[in-house]
Amino acid sequence: MKTPSSRRAQPATFNIQNSKFKIPHPPGFALVTVLALVVVLVVVVVALAQLATSQRRASSIDHAIFSNQALADMAVNLVTAQIRTGTTQPDNVAWVSQPGLIRTYSGAGQMTNAYKLYSARKMVATGDAELDADLATESSPAGWAARPAVWHDLNAPVTVPAADPAQADSTAYPILDPRALGQVEGFTFNGSTSAVGEIPMPVQWMYVLADGNVVAPDPAAGNGSQVTLPRANPDNPPVGRIAFWTDDDTCKVNVNTAGYARNDANYWTYWDTPFVSTYDEEWKLSARQPWTFEYQRYPGHPATTGLNAVFESLNLTDDQILSLTTPFYRAGGTRGGTIPISEAAVPPTQAQTNALIKADPLFASVDELFYAPDRGLRANGISRDDLERRRFFLTAHSRAPEANLFNMPRVTIWPNWQTASKRSTMDRLIAFCSTIGNQPYYFVRENAYVTNELTGIAQNIKIYNYLSALTSKPIPGVGSQTFANKFGTQRRDQILTSIFDATRLVNIDDRAGTGGDGSGYSFTAGHFNAAKVPDAPAGVNVGYVAPTIGPNNTRSPGRAYTLAEVAIQF
Repeated sequence: MKTPSSRRAQPATFNIQNSKFKIPHPPGFALVTVLALVVVLVVVVVALAQLATSQRRASSIDHAIFSNQALADMAVNLVTAQIRTGTTQPDNVAWVSQPGLIRTYSGAGQMTNAYKLYSARKMVATGDAELDADLATESSPAGWAARPAVWHDLNAPVTVPAADPAQADSTAYPILDPRALGQVEGFTFNGSTSAVGEIPMPVQWMYVLADGNVVAPDPAAGNGSQVTLPRANPDNPPVGRIAFWTDDDTCKVNVNTAGYARNDANYWTYWDTPFVSTYDEEWKLSARQPWTFEYQRYPGHPATTGLNAVFESLNLTDDQILSLTTPFYRAGGTRGGTIPISEAAVPPTQAQTNALIKADPLFASVDELFYAPDRGLRANGISRDDLERRRFFLTAHSRAPEANLFNMPRVTIWPNWQTASKRSTMDRLIAFCSTIGNQPYYFVRENAYVTNELTGIAQNIKIYNYLSALTSKPIPGVGSQTFANKFGTQRRDQILTSIFDATRLVNIDDRAGTGGDGSGYSFTAGHFNAAKVPDAPAGVNVGYVAPTIGPNNTRSPGRAYTLAEVAIQF
């Protein structure tokens, strides 16, 4: 009996000569493989197509964002260039700013150029006549609303959807809310305080061409949506357009520094030294002297600018305006001069005066009027709608340049010690604010009993020579006249010496102390802290300050007995 031999699968053979594999496969295997490859290729192609579409969409979005940002930056750069050009002038040229415009004046007092800070066909006007002609076309163009290709209303109202669907939508104005008419003191439109529908602010479009040039159409030309652009052609088409107007925050009320200014004929918020014996001087000034830290009554202090001019129509009290709306001040003291000294604490205690000030953080924006330092809401009686209507008149940043007409730093007139350790907190703050580029722009004092503090202290004579040089230059925007020519060199020097002497004659009994603890330094003998008066000569009178002897044989009387009159009486 034969045992059947087992059959084994034959291995694939490779014919080297014919370069062929011989592998037996079941029927239809090749078709399945091809279909699988086709499916994979289709998936890859679809994925690539979708990826390309997504990338194209993302690139388009990025391009739009970049283009819009570039146009916004272009507007800012144009305004920055105008401001730098207008404020960088020769020594004999003065400049003055206002919302939307910077004017320059020659040494003869004539307006030379007007640098526009709003979009216009011609950004610089030369002389008053050319500026008047431009403003006649640009400020109130006839039929501007029917030419949207030329003009654009920056103050066009927009609808703001309400957060709660049950509430009505609100209307917002980008720049100036006309509903503030009659609610903000001094605000008028075309001479009227009555309510109006809208306050348009039309400005010209400026078109950006493909080659980077910025052109504006003729404001008197154009019809509807059609406009003719200079330098534009099919090879250099417009790729964007901008319209802008620049405000001047120095013309607004600063919520960080403004206080309360009472508008009452029976009282004077500000205070000054009484000079004559009249009812006003005695009743409103002498009998109502401000307390320490009642800054809203200090002449020239930023707190004398009244927030109540903006908010008083809301029937807010001075406590609400000062205590709940400002970061520095509280109501109290003489309450704007309405409380005589006889009815107040005489003298007020340190705790009472300290209660008039606070040290809350500065507002970073006008919107922070809503929030207290603990991030809670302020109960100051101001709603969102109230603030939106008044936003145009408020600012949290109004940094005007502390420069004089010569574009040079101003000099601070304040009784500051030469020895830094003797300075109070207020002294140190004023010294810090009056130092520019490590150069102090203020006089100092040290010894009330010497006559050479002006010429003997290097800082004082340096400031004196600085003022002498400025007063010898022609006054920009006024003409060839100089301060020295007007008064004469001798009288000019006498005025400068008297200015320095004024810093030695005030605040001679400073009790503020270096830490505000009442342990300050007296400048003269015979006061509360005589032990801290340096080397007072024996027998000097209380409050004596030696006269100042300055350059060019100038003298000031100081604070001493002087011969006032010689008379012969029969």
